[in-house]
Amino acid sequence: MKRLLVMLVLLILIHPAYGQQWSGIINSSRAIDWSHAGLPATLPDGETTPNPWTPPTRPACTSGQAGMTVPIASGTAFGIDGSQSNTVLWAMENCSAANPGGSYLQLAAGSFTTTGTTYLSHAPYTTLRGAGPMSTTLTSAYAIQFGSSGANGGGTLNASPAAGTTSVTLTGVAGPAPTTGTMAWFMQCDTGYSGTAQPTTGYNSCTSGSYSDNGAIFVCGGTTACNSNGSGSGAGGQTSQNQFVLITSVTNNGGGSYTIGFSPGLYLPNWSTARTAAMYWQPSNIGYGIGLEDMTIVFPGSGTVELLDSYASWVKGVRFIGATNGLYEVAYSKNALFVNNYLFGATPSDMSTVSQIGSARYASDDLLLNNIAEEGGFLEGQGGLAGDVYAYNYSKNVSTPYVQSTDYQHDNWASGVAFLLNEGNQVNSIIDDDTWGTGDLNTFFRNWVSCDEEPYVYGSVSGTGIAIDAFHRFDNAVGNVIGGTPQCNSYSNSSNGAIFRINYQNTDSLAGTTLLRWYNYDTINGNTRCQSSEVPTTLSGNAVPFENAVPGSCSAPASFYMNSITSHPSGGTGLSWWKVCTNWTTFPTSCSSYTTEPFPSAGPDVTGGNYINGYAFDNPAHLAWRTLPIDTSYQKSYSITGSSWSGGIETLNISTLPGGNAIMGPFQISGGACATSGAGTATGSEVQMTGSSTGTSVQYALASNPGSCAGGTMLWPDVRQFDERVYQLDSGASAGGSPIQGVKITGAIL
Repeated sequence: MKRLLVMLVLLILIHPAYGQQWSGIINSSRAIDWSHAGLPATLPDGETTPNPWTPPTRPACTSGQAGMTVPIASGTAFGIDGSQSNTVLWAMENCSAANPGGSYLQLAAGSFTTTGTTYLSHAPYTTLRGAGPMSTTLTSAYAIQFGSSGANGGGTLNASPAAGTTSVTLTGVAGPAPTTGTMAWFMQCDTGYSGTAQPTTGYNSCTSGSYSDNGAIFVCGGTTACNSNGSGSGAGGQTSQNQFVLITSVTNNGGGSYTIGFSPGLYLPNWSTARTAAMYWQPSNIGYGIGLEDMTIVFPGSGTVELLDSYASWVKGVRFIGATNGLYEVAYSKNALFVNNYLFGATPSDMSTVSQIGSARYASDDLLLNNIAEEGGFLEGQGGLAGDVYAYNYSKNVSTPYVQSTDYQHDNWASGVAFLLNEGNQVNSIIDDDTWGTGDLNTFFRNWVSCDEEPYVYGSVSGTGIAIDAFHRFDNAVGNVIGGTPQCNSYSNSSNGAIFRINYQNTDSLAGTTLLRWYNYDTINGNTRCQSSEVPTTLSGNAVPFENAVPGSCSAPASFYMNSITSHPSGGTGLSWWKVCTNWTTFPTSCSSYTTEPFPSAGPDVTGGNYINGYAFDNPAHLAWRTLPIDTSYQKSYSITGSSWSGGIETLNISTLPGGNAIMGPFQISGGACATSGAGTATGSEVQMTGSSTGTSVQYALASNPGSCAGGTMLWPDVRQFDERVYQLDSGASAGGSPIQGVKITGAIL
């Protein structure tokens, strides 16, 4: 008996599922260790990080090391690739050479401008730091890239590896030899295809075969057989499935054969020589350990920050304003960090066009944490992703005539999205979208999903909560709080207006039958659901390995991402971004009061919240958005030509509003009867649109009739002033330590 107990303890210690917060709720085949996402504990140059969302502490690069006076003066030319002397990038390259163990280059307060596509990869382990978003502004009509393309090497796997594999042997290796400490990526052909590895180009040529649904993990795109648009999937190349890793060991076996160790292990179980599984690497032009911090970046209609071809690099504390083709992109990267940023995804002087603010594709283990996004959806996942975490972000106010999802797994570059974790976000909706491709094994945990742009009111039902489209299989929805507005008027079906919209295209029954739903609260049922009928306990064929046992209790842990954190109803999380300034004495240097919301901020075990019958509080990103000052320099003035009041709603007639969209968001009123402290809106206060008519009027809630508001002025849009000092350390228990069990509530398992 004693021997049996010892064996059981050893099994618990070595089994990869144990020690994970999701253990006991989600089968180990359906989830991974998401703590790999974000910055690694040790960078290749030896720098260490205290946690995945905090960059290493770096010394300042001196004037002597930079080759010019530091802080770099306002107006200094920015440069393109570091080769131009006396430019910002030239100084960064000098800092990198002088400080191979990392340093930061300080920019002075003032303005800087790029004159072409900017490449930061020539300055590895260097942080470019502004004097703060309200002091340093970088204007760019071009891409700012962390890395760029270079010579590739690679080879074909000699055997099909299992999930968790950390070493493979390659044959036919060509191009530059692999080296330890280099980022690499695995790639294989889509389901039903095979081809040849192309070491010098870094991707497969997949020309043999045809798509064949295997009834399990189906990686497919470029055809209406598996998506609703008939394009996508690696731009038609049938090379969607990727995972990026770091090479940890290299053995040259001779004859073009190498055995390569890497970290972390492979996530998916379907890597196969039959699909030409291959491994590639790029020894040069990868952006290692590059940071971009504490500035405003303005894109005048074009340009983007691209965490492209990068490893362990980050963007932190940056205010983005303006581009309509996306403000940031995470691509061909591993362990990127995008944290504590503010993003305004439209041009304030125009406001006629909005788009997705950011995108992610061909990347692994990236962490997008605690960001504020408005006037555009926060993220469009574009395919080829594995193991990314999108957590505690806030995204609202997308000026479209329908409820726009603010968290899309969209797959328009590739299919093969797998093992993404969405945790703690406050968004309109989350969609595993089938427009261009397929996806598998994504998890949605403790998000507050409203189905709507509250308090904006649409004329017809057009929202959704969590959407699992066709050919998105084996997803998990646990501990979410969903609904609360008229835009979700049903619980589960294949149409808009549902808390769970499943198999919208009606082409894949597995989207629904393989979906795990547990311990969610929704406002249609008005209770917490823990029903065995919503757990895929019995599957058939190739789907059997992804069956899930009914969890033993109607409960959930505090986090799936932070393995050791417990519930903290009164603060004490130890998180550096959980405490928020809510009353500024002098922005951004002096705060008179802070708020620390309970952790977790949403879930069926949360009580006393200010949303959804008490089950949700604001996450820190939304709390910061609510209390950050308005940057009046970006407001435009719109003349109020008339007004009317009815049933608590004031309508302002404004003939010069931008056309093309149903505009929304907060605004101010100056002058006239609607800008008073009496019947109208208190002078200087901010009100939120509840409706708009394109180019002619806006509505907002007002308790009583103020009389005519003609002659006043609407001031809009309300871009926020920003500084990441709005977030402070919530001191207390460390976010490290041993795993814990979740807080339980009483509930029946049906």
